[in-house]
Amino acid sequence: MKIDDIKDYKEILNIVNKNKSSIERNYNLKSDQILVGKSLIDKILLILKKPYYKDFDKVQIIKTIVKDILNLKDNDLIMVKKGSIFVKLFDESKKRKISKKEINTVASRYNGIPEEDLELFYDEYFDQEDIDYLFDSVADNFVKKYFLKGRINNTDYEKNVFGYIQKLILIELQNDFDGDEDFYIGFSGYIFRKHFKLAFEYISDYMLKEAALANKYILDFLDYYSNNIIVFEGRKYQVPNLEAENGLRWHVLSMVARIKPYIMAQEYISEAKSVIEKIDKKIESLYIDGLSPIQYNDKNIELAKEIKEEMKECTEDMEKIHDLLHTLDKKNNVDTKKKELERELSELRDEKVELKDELSSVRKEIVEKTTIKKYEKLLQEKKTFQHNIIVRSKVLKQSRESYMAIRNSLTKALMSKKQILKKEV
Repeated sequence: MKIDDIKDYKEILNIVNKNKSSIERNYNLKSDQILVGKSLIDKILLILKKPYYKDFDKVQIIKTIVKDILNLKDNDLIMVKKGSIFVKLFDESKKRKISKKEINTVASRYNGIPEEDLELFYDEYFDQEDIDYLFDSVADNFVKKYFLKGRINNTDYEKNVFGYIQKLILIELQNDFDGDEDFYIGFSGYIFRKHFKLAFEYISDYMLKEAALANKYILDFLDYYSNNIIVFEGRKYQVPNLEAENGLRWHVLSMVARIKPYIMAQEYISEAKSVIEKIDKKIESLYIDGLSPIQYNDKNIELAKEIKEEMKECTEDMEKIHDLLHTLDKKNNVDTKKKELERELSELRDEKVELKDELSSVRKEIVEKTTIKKYEKLLQEKKTFQHNIIVRSKVLKQSRESYMAIRNSLTKALMSKKQILKKEV
């Protein structure tokens, strides 16, 4: 994306100039930070709703605009969060060059980026929700790429797992943020080290889900941890065990039997909530003037009842006038009174016609029975799913302790590697 690709750039610049107060330099009293507020971003997005930008990545356009108006360098860090743009100016002088001898050593842990800078960046821009989202996405991609598609074996897993995870973290960061690649390489190592156990907890969740679905490859992979000692390339190794805190060792089949109720309940609740959301949208589409079809019908039925009552009163008044006129026909010198009654009678006739038309209109507004049945069916479906969620939630609660014990055991095993046994003397 280039500035020349943005047809309305002059108009956008005018908006920026009129809303300079939305650009906060020295954000949070730090000279290397800039905040571009949501109010300004929203104004720019209104322009980007034009048909011309239909196939463009709006986030990328916004980043391109921010780079230009703030005169940012390619390695300055740009983050989109909660509708605002956060910028951290990258100080190249703080980055230490890694020598060939230092590659893959502690000295190159954060790719030459000072740990205090990474910590400040983390504290400023990441909350628990961001961390959970990041590692859930990384775990999902890890299991899909290396287990379900790559079918990695236990030996290659132990050899490469840390590097694979850090690489996936880097990809996630680069998908969300712009800026210096070396910084994000260093930060991916920092955040992985900081949340090392959490990364494997999420991986354990996805693996256990596959195990509960009887994925044979996953079951075979996990069965490796049921071993105590294995012989590999002529040497004996102690294998990480699926061991609970009380010393109990889990076998794959018994483990699956324990976790299946929890995972099946969890999956059902997630799917049911999604279905309920769709049902709610269908129910909402049947609403009229903010009322459900039943409420709308009740309102119109009550209105029709009131109109009928008025028509009845109108008819009764007309009959009384007819009786009076009949009486007056037998008397003399009552022309004035007769004319007054005939005028009232005419007005009542007109009123009755209007009421009849109004009643006809109200009856047309009454919702068809098929719509009412559809609405009631949707309500019943929703009620059924809500009831089933309550039932499954009880199962979830009852089986959570067993699931967490197994998850903790697997997490510990996945973080570990087989250890070579010393030869007996």
